[in-house]
Amino acid sequence: MRSNVSRFQHVRTSALVAACGWALAAFASGARAAPAPPTPTPAVDPAPPAVSVPSDPTDVQGWLAYRTAHDLPALPAQATVLYRMGVEAQRESDAETAVRFWRGAEELDPGYLAPRLTLIAHLLARDPSQGLMEIGRLAALARTSFRLQHFMVTYFALYGLTALYLATLAVALVLCWRHRNRLRHVYQELLGRYLPPMRAGIWAWALVALPFVLGFGIAVPAAFTLALLWSYLRKTERFVFVALVAMLVVSPWVMRTFEQLSLPARTQDPPFYSTLDLDQEGYDPARMAEISGLASAHPDNPFLAYAEGWMAQRGRHYDEALVAYERAQARWPQEARIPNNLGNIEFARGNAPQAEIHYKHVIEMAPRWAAGHYNLGQLYTARFRYAEASEEIAQATALDFDLVRNLQARSSGQATPALAEEWIEPSIQWQAMFEAAETHGHGAVVPPVWQPWFEGRGTPVAVWALLFAVLGLALGLVLHHQLPARVCGNCASTVCRRCATRRRDQVLCEECAALLTTATTPEFGRLLLFKRRREARRRLGQVRTVIAFLIPGYGVLAFERLLLGWFLAGSAALCALLLLTGHAPFPYDPRVFTGAPHPFAGIAVVGFALTYLLSLLVYLSLQGHAHEADAALDTSSGRAHERLKRAA
Repeated sequence: MRSNVSRFQHVRTSALVAACGWALAAFASGARAAPAPPTPTPAVDPAPPAVSVPSDPTDVQGWLAYRTAHDLPALPAQATVLYRMGVEAQRESDAETAVRFWRGAEELDPGYLAPRLTLIAHLLARDPSQGLMEIGRLAALARTSFRLQHFMVTYFALYGLTALYLATLAVALVLCWRHRNRLRHVYQELLGRYLPPMRAGIWAWALVALPFVLGFGIAVPAAFTLALLWSYLRKTERFVFVALVAMLVVSPWVMRTFEQLSLPARTQDPPFYSTLDLDQEGYDPARMAEISGLASAHPDNPFLAYAEGWMAQRGRHYDEALVAYERAQARWPQEARIPNNLGNIEFARGNAPQAEIHYKHVIEMAPRWAAGHYNLGQLYTARFRYAEASEEIAQATALDFDLVRNLQARSSGQATPALAEEWIEPSIQWQAMFEAAETHGHGAVVPPVWQPWFEGRGTPVAVWALLFAVLGLALGLVLHHQLPARVCGNCASTVCRRCATRRRDQVLCEECAALLTTATTPEFGRLLLFKRRREARRRLGQVRTVIAFLIPGYGVLAFERLLLGWFLAGSAALCALLLLTGHAPFPYDPRVFTGAPHPFAGIAVVGFALTYLLSLLVYLSLQGHAHEADAALDTSSGRAHERLKRAA
């Protein structure tokens, strides 16, 4: 205890002596010259450490360190190399290396979609929990990325509408084929008044096929044919006709919508000009001069003002950045990204009180946005207010764990912390895109997938569809009034009142009526009719089974389950489009598709397999019920055959 007391007294004595010496030295220097008032020196960011480009393309940590040291938002070229190397590693059955390369690719370029989708597909098959976490990260990225949102909306809108149109057209063509004999028979009977039977039959088939060879595509002739058959269609079949005509009528509006969605692809058009990818670019003096020139030429454009402030902030030209952000804030007073960036600038300049005001303003405007809480926590940490800093960072972590994790990883080993900053709110960009498309329209922009189709021509297609639909309805009602067509009650052949033979309450065709005429007894005649019906159904069933195994949904449509067949046809068409086509709707942001021309191929393969399996199972079930009904008829006809034997 005494030794501790003596040691404390010795330390206190030494401290007093040092304080007296410092006071004497200060007094002596003050006697020689008057002290100058202190001048505040703005904080200057230290120069980035000298981290050279890694020589090994597989050095993921080295590339991440290089990107962090040079304050680069993304390394698209190296991310593409890592992604393709991950694909090669997967082919060599090295899953661990493949996952490491894919994770490195998505960290080097957060907007690169290919490694994220590939990683999701890989993990869902091996570790579903990790796959679901990757899906959550992709969803979090989509909430803040207008480029990704725009790609997803245009991609799935294009292929979803295409699949719906193809499914509707397929169902309409099946209905046209099913009722073809009714239309052909009416034509043949009317032409038979003036032509020989053989020539009348040939010209009847020619009239049925004529609308499809006039150069109006496929959908318009199909709608015209269904309009002719309106009197013979059921309610669900009429609904298919109405849906097909409605799709053709609204096609100009669809083209107009895609014209609006194509605005981001036109990089030189307002309001975006060439700023959509600016958040993924590093500072470049030439690029800065270009953005400044555009902002000066268009002073009322808030996108250019924000872009000028963003690029100036990257180049540490803070005065220019403040002026540009203030111009953008005058047009967007509710955009929380602007005060957040202003706070980051004041933080970098050493003006902590003003930075705190900006960050608190951000939290008031967007309390569910983690960036404001995280940046305020970093400011409190720099000012040694650790309790408040811990609270703010905890709130940021609860709101967006990945953001906090990534920023803390970038801050490790750096003299200054990495602050959160994001590009313009996606909702503002969506609103500006549609408003600009209304005032700066460039005409309908047809996606490349639709360009070869007649139905992609816009307004002329709607006019022709309405014209042919009305003409078909009028002509069909006239034909039905002149000569209504029916079906044979035994073999389902088409008959009319001229060629039909009525036996009691049953209408028969000429062949079935001839069988009854040649039969010696009524029971034997019924047996002959049953034999003919069974042969006709067997031939039809064989053809139907072959097509059902080849085309998903056809077997269900053949048994008149139109809604289910429509759904199966649409699902199969969507999966086939994603698997076989898979091109981007517009040439916009190619990094989404770099190295992944079919980003949803795995999902498409699984979806097509499930659709095909469901279609086949439903068809076999319906076929089984049909066989049971035929077996019941076989039993009754067998009993009649036994009675015939006993009578003989």
